[in-house]
Amino acid sequence: MTLNEKKEFIYELKAVSKDHKIKGFEEEVTEHKIFGEVYQKEHYLVLTETFDSNELWRSVLGFLEKAAKPVSVDLNSFLALVPEERHESVINILVAALMYAEATPYTAKTKPTPKNIHNLVFDKKYEELVSKYTTVAEAQTFARTLQDTPSNLMTPGDFEEQIKAYFTGVKNVKINVLYRDDLLQKGMNLHYGVGKAAVSEKFQPRLVVIEYLNNSSTKEKYAFVGKGVCFDTGGYNVKTGSHMRWMKFDMSGAAIVASTVRALAVNEEKVNVVAVCPLVFNLLGAEAQKPDDLVVAYNGKTVELDNTDAEGRLILADALTYAAKDLKASKLFDIATLTGAMIYALGDTYSGVWTTSNCLWNEVSKSAEFTGELVWRLPFHNDFLKMLKSDVADIANSVSDPRGGSSRAASFLKEFTENLPYAHFDVAITADVGHKGTGVMLRTFYNIAVNQKF
Repeated sequence: MTLNEKKEFIYELKAVSKDHKIKGFEEEVTEHKIFGEVYQKEHYLVLTETFDSNELWRSVLGFLEKAAKPVSVDLNSFLALVPEERHESVINILVAALMYAEATPYTAKTKPTPKNIHNLVFDKKYEELVSKYTTVAEAQTFARTLQDTPSNLMTPGDFEEQIKAYFTGVKNVKINVLYRDDLLQKGMNLHYGVGKAAVSEKFQPRLVVIEYLNNSSTKEKYAFVGKGVCFDTGGYNVKTGSHMRWMKFDMSGAAIVASTVRALAVNEEKVNVVAVCPLVFNLLGAEAQKPDDLVVAYNGKTVELDNTDAEGRLILADALTYAAKDLKASKLFDIATLTGAMIYALGDTYSGVWTTSNCLWNEVSKSAEFTGELVWRLPFHNDFLKMLKSDVADIANSVSDPRGGSSRAASFLKEFTENLPYAHFDVAITADVGHKGTGVMLRTFYNIAVNQKF
């Protein structure tokens, strides 16, 4: 992305009001937006009176991705049409759309298709906000790169190395890693068990913890826990056929939370946050877990394994307890490509969210609205927890019943949160769209963090 580039652009994108009359414009009006070529160079996005952050994101990104040539976007024209309290949200969305459209997160092609480098035109007074959200958008691109990287190049060990390199020179950050033997010694048996079939060191399970502490005036510390299954075969409940394809994206949550903390730290936000990344390969092997196994979790609960392909909730369970007990988090957020059932619930339009309080849901929904990302609240309920009853353990990790699968998984995780305020994000369908990583919820997590309620 270039800033205030002086050269001529074939395409320019500006915003106009709904009542703006454009001579010679062939109108194709919808309730939310219209696009049209007016002159040789200028395109207009017509904003309605009701500001919709998601429609703005979709409209601008859609135009940029379809443009045959680089586009110069006039930020000032957008800001002129919305209330001042919306300005920062619009800047966030436009910068993110520009960076998203031109990013090439991962490719090993010898002749990659070049992407357009777009331009943003804005007044100097907005320079600080543009810089801030450029950092956030760059972090989203990095998360997408990690997501898209093939799993033989993104093992738990590779992820650790990438993260350590990514944070080199960043202030107020501490990275700690618990390796396989550390997990076992500490009693994080759910996490250890999922990854114990891995033989070589790079494939072995580990917990990467990234702390950014930059506000000594408060004890508030938000923990963002991200599922990091670098590849998921399903274990002995092995995935079949096409269901194993694209399982490289099962570490999306870890990529997103790590990159979120990087953006917060680079921008020197006055917050205390921690990213907790439980990393594994879920493989078959002589020592792999089996259905009917019984495992003792880090919080002391006994867990019966009904299904080895319900592994994400196992590593998250120990990681959530670790964030609560060892890291002294005040609030817990997790993000995971957890349940395929989300395709029936919300498709790839909304990310599903479960929260333990209305207050926390308000934090989440306001931050998502600010960034133009779509979230939908789904329920915790004792009925879902009762379905996980086990004859031999405190709880089972799954049951052979299709009803409420996503809410059942969320209810399982809630049992490992030490009764802290908790929000669970299931991005099983929204984390990658068209087999490309999206970095979904990173910008929302950033906004949640900077708007902590002290």
